[in-house]
Amino acid sequence: PTTLIQIPNPGNGEVSALASISGTANDSGSGVLWVRVAYYGETELNWWNPASGLWNLGGGASNPPDAAFVLASTTPAPVSWEVTGGSIPATMANTQFYRIFARGEDMVQNKTAFPGHAGVTTPPTQSSFIRIKKVGAAPTSSITTPAAGEPHFKPSGGNSLASIVGT
Repeated sequence: PTTLIQIPNPGNGEVSALASISGTANDSGSGVLWVRVAYYGETELNWWNPASGLWNLGGGASNPPDAAFVLASTTPAPVSWEVTGGSIPATMANTQFYRIFARGEDMVQNKTAFPGHAGVTTPPTQSSFIRIKKVGAAPTSSITTPAAGEPHFKPSGGNSLASIVGT
C-alpha cells in the first residue's frame, strides 16, 4: 500500500500546534486494512513509545519498531486516515525536529516500506515520511484603547492621546 501524509502541511515545515495528522492510503490489490503512524525525535534519536509516552524505542537511524505505531482511524475507499489526541506525542518540545511515518497495511499483510531516514521529506512536499519543526505559538497582541474607529489623536493639545492600552 501507499500512504501520504497531507496534514500537517506547513509551507515552511514549522508546526506550532499538532491537533491532528491525516492523509490518504491506497492499495490497488487487496485493499487497505489499516494505517498506523510512528514518530521519531531527532534530538532523542529514538521513536516515540505510545505505551509509556517516552522517546525510547529503536535508536539511531533505526526503522520504527512495531511498538512505536499508533492506529489511525480510517474511512472506506478512497481511504482517508487520521490520528488525534493521545495518539500524538504531547512531549514534542519547541525548536526541535520530528519525523512522522505513516505505514499502511493491506488485507494480505503487505506494509508500506519505510523509506529510511534519508527518504524523509519536508512539507510542503508530501510523502509517507515527513519532517517538521515544532515551534511555539506566535505571540498575539491587540490595542484596546483607543478603540478602533476613534479619531486620530495629536501628540499634544486638544484631542491628545494620554495612553495606549492593549494586550
